[in-house]
Amino acid sequence: MQSAEMFDFAELVQAFQEGLIIRYPIGKLGEGFLEIDGVRRSVVISWPRGSSQEAQGFAGFKNLEIRNAGQDKQGVPHVELHLDANHHPESTLAFAAAVVSQLTAETPFVESLRNSVDATRVLLRELELLSEGKATGLIGELLFFASVARLYGVEAAIKSWMGPPRGEHDFSLADAEFEVKTTRSERRVHRISTGTQLWPVLDRELFLVSIQLTETGLSESSFSLPGLVEDIRELVGKGDNSFEQHLHAAGWRDWFSEILTQHYQLRSAPLAFRVDSSFPAITPRVLREYVENGELLEKVSYNVDVSSLTGFQGLPVVDGLVLS
Repeated sequence: MQSAEMFDFAELVQAFQEGLIIRYPIGKLGEGFLEIDGVRRSVVISWPRGSSQEAQGFAGFKNLEIRNAGQDKQGVPHVELHLDANHHPESTLAFAAAVVSQLTAETPFVESLRNSVDATRVLLRELELLSEGKATGLIGELLFFASVARLYGVEAAIKSWMGPPRGEHDFSLADAEFEVKTTRSERRVHRISTGTQLWPVLDRELFLVSIQLTETGLSESSFSLPGLVEDIRELVGKGDNSFEQHLHAAGWRDWFSEILTQHYQLRSAPLAFRVDSSFPAITPRVLREYVENGELLEKVSYNVDVSSLTGFQGLPVVDGLVLS
């Protein structure tokens, strides 16, 4: 019976898949144990119960239960953490490993559990920064950034990338504004999240750039979001930290490279659509003129399908929107 500090994560997952029951001693003196039960599809962590053991505050967790257990051979009372791994075994094992790591560092049981819960909450908040939709959108913005950099230089590309913190539109070039929309659907259906996202400002032309992606395996023409980030970092160089600030504001964290491994290809050639009076957009002007008390609407979001519209031709920054 090997120590839990040395367990193989893949081995634990396999135990669930094969219906095995494995128990690992934990602690410097083996005073506790981690049990992986592939039959009941559960995880149990047993640990000596301290004299001031307080397990309050965890009753509201659906797949987590703390029980007072019996005594070990030395007469020491134990407490057990029971985790239901029926639905998410890998996530459950990862959480259990975090608790075991705390315990082996001589952190008290309840504190180990609380620290692991807090760390998981932080992890989830980080993941919320870059949801699936936001990750797809970031790919499109990085592709557009690279096109601007190749045409006008890195400095111009960095200055042009506005993003949510700096402006309503994604990119602002000398002659026009660009709102970059990226989708993985078969049609060019894009989500417009505010009433001003497709509202030209300062009498400048505004274009919606439509990018379609499709998931694919590894190939010479495929790319991933982490790979795209590294490629553009190499293009930008290390002299200017502004690009990193943009990445961070967009929700990117370097550790996402370990989980965002999906590869993509362009489903079709990117297209640009001029946002003018004929473009289907809900703007403050439309709300003001056609919706009674439209100014009282605090948030407007909708999907627009531009598949049947004719794209604007002759924009080098869009024509060059491919990986090279």
